[in-house]
Amino acid sequence: YNNNNITNNNNNTTEIIGIAETNENNNNINLSSSFNTSGRRKLIKLEDLEDRIKVVTQENADLSNHLMTVQRRTTELQKQRVEMQELMKQKLSELDKNNISNDEEKELKEIVKKYSNMYADYGEYRRKEVDFHLNQLEKLISPTQTTKLCLWAMAQDSSFYASDSSLYTIFCQEVGITPEQSTKIQSRRDKIIELIMQLKESFDLIKTLRTSIADKHEKFDHACSVVKNCGSVRQTVAFLLWVRRSAEKLAQVIPEFLSNKELNNDSLALPIPLNNNNNNNNDINN
Repeated sequence: YNNNNITNNNNNTTEIIGIAETNENNNNINLSSSFNTSGRRKLIKLEDLEDRIKVVTQENADLSNHLMTVQRRTTELQKQRVEMQELMKQKLSELDKNNISNDEEKELKEIVKKYSNMYADYGEYRRKEVDFHLNQLEKLISPTQTTKLCLWAMAQDSSFYASDSSLYTIFCQEVGITPEQSTKIQSRRDKIIELIMQLKESFDLIKTLRTSIADKHEKFDHACSVVKNCGSVRQTVAFLLWVRRSAEKLAQVIPEFLSNKELNNDSLALPIPLNNNNNNNNDINN
């Protein structure tokens, strides 16, 4: 009898230990699964952050390179500008005033064309700079991935929020959004949709600005070409050199002539009456 009891007790003890071990293993599995899930989430977030850092770092490098390039290019362009002006001055002094050969005229035209592309308002250099800055402006007002997700979700209809299998439901479960918080989030949908429309308007404005600037460049190019073709290439070169030589005197007559400030109505006023500026005009003629 005692032996039977001992055997039964041993069996019961073994069963209890087995159950305990099973429960412990299950708990370990659940904990391990929980840790693995949490680890995966952290890994995904870490990878997202690393990707974002790479993008931002590359953008920063691009901007830094552009800034350095602009600084070097500005210095180089200024140097080339002086050299080209000296070259035009030299070529102009070498020409026979009464006779210019076809080769000489062709050479002068190429110099003027290169000069215009680099320094004119409608030149190729300025067009490229404008395109670069407009592209940067579009990037800066473009929403980030997180904002894109939020804007897209807030723009959906009510069925999106009611479905158990929607992305919004997954988001709520993942983040732990309460029903009260969900109600507050959805209450801002109208305002967010209004902001989306304003964002679209901003992109439309940049598109309109891009078109307007391109149109301005084309009209400037055409109008200036017509005026330039009214005279000879020798006169065009002489005019460019005269502007350089008379810059300080011209600044006494033309508002903001030597400044990069924005032009206003005063800067683009009607011609100044001659009786008020005879002395200035005589200085310029001299």
